[in-house]
Amino acid sequence: MDSPSFSPHVLFRHYREYLGISQMDLAVKMGTTQTTVARWETGAASITAQVMQHATVLVERKLYRDLRQALTKLLPQLTLADYEGVFAVPSPKLTVDRNGRVYLGLIELMGHREHAFYISVTDSRLYAIDRENHATLVDQAFVDKLRIRGVLREQVAAKDDPLKQRARIRQMAEECCLGAEVIFDDAQPINWIRFRLDDPQTGRILGTPSGHYHVSEVADMPDEKIRTLIRGLNPYALPVTERRI
Repeated sequence: MDSPSFSPHVLFRHYREYLGISQMDLAVKMGTTQTTVARWETGAASITAQVMQHATVLVERKLYRDLRQALTKLLPQLTLADYEGVFAVPSPKLTVDRNGRVYLGLIELMGHREHAFYISVTDSRLYAIDRENHATLVDQAFVDKLRIRGVLREQVAAKDDPLKQRARIRQMAEECCLGAEVIFDDAQPINWIRFRLDDPQTGRILGTPSGHYHVSEVADMPDEKIRTLIRGLNPYALPVTERRI
């Protein structure tokens, strides 16, 4: 999925489109005039950080409602027997499909890597976007295919289990850095992994934290690639074999 950068006035215009209100209605909500809103959208007037923050709050409120409604329809039909879980992020960041249509928010099904799910700016409906940026409306037919695919892939998708991949990272760390403790960033959603290495004796942080990795990315990494990643976080640590000499 593409997440290009947008100029403030284009971003503001997409936000108003998603809110589904006129320039006049938005002006009333923001305590200004329709002319000022029009100038913001054309770029004739600069948009201050305070104005953009106000617009972002309005968008996040609607996005929260739309995501909740989408999940209400989706979850009863997709059980945890089909997929390991689901999470939604009411992010105002814009995503664009291959045809230039714009989306907001994010829903992910743990164990399903073919699509991520977004709310359309144009019609506020839920769409699935695949790795080639092709968007498909999430209707009943799509959900039925999703359930079948989830059941058929239950064993294959088990490798995307976040707990399993965290345990795998701990095991690789024991092989690379004797005595180091892996500390995972609990502020991340369960199917995103970020971690660091600590010295459990002193509590000292060793090296630098990792980047953010989706659990499916970690699942696809060979063991040696994970070892290389861990060594890179703490380049001064001796391998276990060297420490035993």
